[in-house]
Amino acid sequence: MKYMETKKGFQGTPLMRIPLFLSLVFLGLMVVVNFAMYFSRMSFYPSSVKDYYLGSEAAFTAARSYGSMLEVTHMHLPMMAIVMLVLTHLYLFAPISKNAKIGITVGAFAAALFSEGSSWLVRFVHPDFAILKVIAFVSLQSVLIFLIGGLGYMLLFVGRAAKIAAAEKPDPASLPEFTVTTQGRKKLSEKAENLLKTQWLKYKEGKAWGDDEEIAQPLIDELAKAGLAERRAGELKLTGLGWEASKMCVRRHRLAERLLEDVL
Repeated sequence: MKYMETKKGFQGTPLMRIPLFLSLVFLGLMVVVNFAMYFSRMSFYPSSVKDYYLGSEAAFTAARSYGSMLEVTHMHLPMMAIVMLVLTHLYLFAPISKNAKIGITVGAFAAALFSEGSSWLVRFVHPDFAILKVIAFVSLQSVLIFLIGGLGYMLLFVGRAAKIAAAEKPDPASLPEFTVTTQGRKKLSEKAENLLKTQWLKYKEGKAWGDDEEIAQPLIDELAKAGLAERRAGELKLTGLGWEASKMCVRRHRLAERLLEDVL
């Protein structure tokens, strides 16, 4: 887990993505086998579910015993716990909201528990719960397909986008004029730092560069000379180093506010 965090997640680590992708392939094959096993025993008709768990005189099959179901559940519970843990914990590194991560995690484990519990309801509570078994099976497999497919997409495309973004990010060593935090180099003016701070706050609000105001040309020249901004397709954009500098300016400003509040 520490390796994943320090390397900024599996998306940007090529060597980590290889075993993860191959694991997803195996888990995808597991879903295929799940469908094959299900349809070898029953179908989506509730009557077939009843016949499988309660037995059928026409097919000369006996009802599932308590011991046999206990053995299956004993094997399924830890297996599904491991599978869901592997899949859902990777979503913690996905570029989605916290609420989405919580919903995916809780939903995945709930679907697994629902699928296992529905079998017991059919066998020992009431045959009419057979429809729940069908719904539970479809729900669990849908969750697995969603988790595997989503992670596969992130491994193939999000990781590639992160690699491209990292390649476009300028090397701080090649920018001798940039010195918001480095001693011995020319410091940005207060207006330039305020502009960086403003742009970061606007970015967090979903606004574009320069919204609601005109940026003075000397400030643009200063940021461009420091390697913090550049023109792309006729528009002024912050560079990767520029975004780092803007976050740093906001952080320093907030620390100064906190210090002043504590002192007063």
